[in-house]
Amino acid sequence: MLPAFYVLLFLILSIVIYQDFCHRGISWIIFPSLLVVCCICRFLISPSNFGLDPVINCAFLLIQISLLHVYFLIKQKRIVKITNVYLGLGDILFLLSISPLFSLISYLVFYVLSLFVTLIASLVYISVTKKQLLIPLAGFQAIVLLVVIVSLIALRRTDLMTFDILLIS
Repeated sequence: MLPAFYVLLFLILSIVIYQDFCHRGISWIIFPSLLVVCCICRFLISPSNFGLDPVINCAFLLIQISLLHVYFLIKQKRIVKITNVYLGLGDILFLLSISPLFSLISYLVFYVLSLFVTLIASLVYISVTKKQLLIPLAGFQAIVLLVVIVSLIALRRTDLMTFDILLIS
């Protein structure tokens, strides 16, 4: 049953990638669909830890966004809506939607790794094309998540919780 949900997850992440790169936006229906599939995958993998990890992951993300607000408030000496200028609402909703897939450690590693990959890919694009780029953050993060899922499946791991094990070993 779990492989069927991985196929659904793969399809939804592919849609995120396509829409974010081609249309610079993601349809609203994707986020609840992604959240439901991620919750079902997490419940099938680890029903005992189902509720706590996603809540902690969302709290981490909200703290991160709050710190960004404070940073831009101090820097620009006025209130800045970062979702209008610096970060898309879809990027935040994407990170919230995938939060059930990870333990806190895995979520932090995924978050930092995906931001690093996005930064490198964007810098390469800008240096090659000499054009400014509106960064499709959710699209890049979806690519990183697909690579993680495919890697774990290739290693015959059944869940993203083993991402913790891969980090330690």
